[in-house]
Amino acid sequence: MWISVCKNVIMSNNKRNWVDPDPAIRIGSSKSGKAIGRANTVHIIGHDGKKCATIYSSKDGKAILKCGAKVAIETDNIVLKVD
Repeated sequence: MWISVCKNVIMSNNKRNWVDPDPAIRIGSSKSGKAIGRANTVHIIGHDGKKCATIYSSKDGKAILKCGAKVAIETDNIVLKVD
């Protein structure tokens, strides 16, 4: 599965002043394939069946984090390795 945030959707929502916004998170089965789902919140479930992360996208154009981000990932007790 591939999860991405569509900047074009966020820009379109900005142009419409976030009236009836489209979900910015896209779920696809391949990098370039058709989206199989769109959402404002996506939960990532580990192999053990427990939620290990949640991806949030703004529903109203307001920032999710203090830095102004409209998209954020919250992890639950996970060690991140940054390359």
